[in-house]
Amino acid sequence: MDERDIAIAELKKEVKSLEHRVNDVEKIVEVIHHLAQEMVGLNKEVSFMNNNIAQLTNKVSNLEQTPGKRWEGLIGALIGAIAGAISSMMFK
Repeated sequence: MDERDIAIAELKKEVKSLEHRVNDVEKIVEVIHHLAQEMVGLNKEVSFMNNNIAQLTNKVSNLEQTPGKRWEGLIGALIGAIAGAISSMMFK
């Protein structure tokens, strides 16, 4: 074998090595692409969950305020009843 044949043999080895490395990189790129697609789906789900949490927070706030409104109404009614009783006692 002369120098040219040796150089060609070395180049073939190098090309095969590069082909293997490119194949490995292609697999990695496919995995990364798949992960990116999954992230898009997860972002949509998280956004949907955030909207649901905001709605639930509003509903809980309304439920927390309801007993306070009932007590205010009850106190107002009691004050009105007491004032009516006092005024009816005064004007008898």
